[in-house]
Amino acid sequence: MLLQHWINDCNIKHVCRPKDPVLPKRLIDLSATKNPGILKLDCSKDRSDSNYAALSHRWGDPNLHREFRLQKDNLSQWQRQLELKKLPKTFRDAVTITRMLGIRYLWIDSLCIVQNSIEDWRAECQKMEEVFSSAYVTLSATCSNGTSDGFLKPHPEEGPKARTYSPINVPTANGRSSRVYICNAIDDFKRDVEEAELSTRGWVFQERALSRRVLHFTDTQMYWECGKGVRCETMMRMYNRKSSFLSDPNFPESMASHYKGMRIIFFENIYEKYSQLSFTYWRDRAVALAGIERRLARVYATRARYGILDHSDRSYLRRSLLWQRAVSDAAPREQHSLPKIEFGAGQEVPSWSWMAVMGAIEYMPVPFDVVDWDASLKWVSESEKREELVGRAKDADGSGNIEGIIWDRPEESERENLRMVIVGTERTYGVGDVSKHYVIVVASIPGPSGVVWERVGVGAVVKEPGWIEGLTWIRVE
Repeated sequence: MLLQHWINDCNIKHVCRPKDPVLPKRLIDLSATKNPGILKLDCSKDRSDSNYAALSHRWGDPNLHREFRLQKDNLSQWQRQLELKKLPKTFRDAVTITRMLGIRYLWIDSLCIVQNSIEDWRAECQKMEEVFSSAYVTLSATCSNGTSDGFLKPHPEEGPKARTYSPINVPTANGRSSRVYICNAIDDFKRDVEEAELSTRGWVFQERALSRRVLHFTDTQMYWECGKGVRCETMMRMYNRKSSFLSDPNFPESMASHYKGMRIIFFENIYEKYSQLSFTYWRDRAVALAGIERRLARVYATRARYGILDHSDRSYLRRSLLWQRAVSDAAPREQHSLPKIEFGAGQEVPSWSWMAVMGAIEYMPVPFDVVDWDASLKWVSESEKREELVGRAKDADGSGNIEGIIWDRPEESERENLRMVIVGTERTYGVGDVSKHYVIVVASIPGPSGVVWERVGVGAVVKEPGWIEGLTWIRVE
């Protein structure tokens, strides 16, 4: 079988297979009973078999999916029995493939995390790095539109994705000929996977990056992706350099050996790509990247949270803060906006993080090695729920119409009582008569204990050398 061949070949020739897997809190046991139609939710701490498959999929319509979620009131029932026939098609397909590969356990987010328990959901979401990096293989339901759609589908019979075979006669050594069949060119990983609807989802970005090996089920064919590239059903092999970090089993350890500029460009590229993705619930934006940020923090020896890196090298934090709304060629900047995300109590994200807003971001084009970063700017954590940015600020010039500022939302330019927090100054700009300062623009709002400052924009302002004098300290939440 082709699937088993790919896995066996990877096991023998590559180093992609997890060595010391950390098993999830709960797994679906596919062999707990003699009846193949009865599954069980295994919550035991000791399991003799450490291999499990993980499913990466779209939920689709939340209302249709609601019946197939682990809840507080069905937890004990599912530990006794879970009927396969009652599961939606995508989940049944995952069971089929997992059994076909000879794997006993399967992890599916909505069946293994208690969906109506905030405590369990938060705890398990923090373990996504372990769940996907420890999986023997990740099954990606790329062609499925939701849990009821399934991903084991017949190949299209018509159109550009249809698979056709053309017979040709090939001469042999004994003077005769042998008939072989040539398949049309159907291998298009970019179209079938990179540009698939599933790849536009925020949670899936992390799942693919953290997985060591992925089986993509598309509407054209299966693709096998591991640290050595991509394999196709047509026996073709390919390697996509632009997205190779997503298939790197040791992501992002390879970046540790690069010079600082490349490491910065690397994490900026990750965050820009991630910011373009969508969510059913936008409040998940900060949570769905926690596993990747944990790895970045470990490899870069820094603090990484909310899409911000705080390294002993002060440029990491300052460059992380200089994000702006992405600007497409189709519309002027004034038509773009980053709406705020409404968070629940205890889930708040600081305003100076792009994870506090919806929409795509990009980073300001700041040159390397010519900027003096303000050493007084600090990221202060008073508690898990209170993160502040402390720095020196200058009053804005009387109104919001400040040249060089890109507003997070166009209406913010009409705010009063604006200040600019100094992030850095470009020392080679001009010949001494003016200076370019990189700043975060903040506005005041009433807080429970006085004035609170929040980010509303970012930019580079050109001022006379003496402009930076007379700064005052402020705290940005």
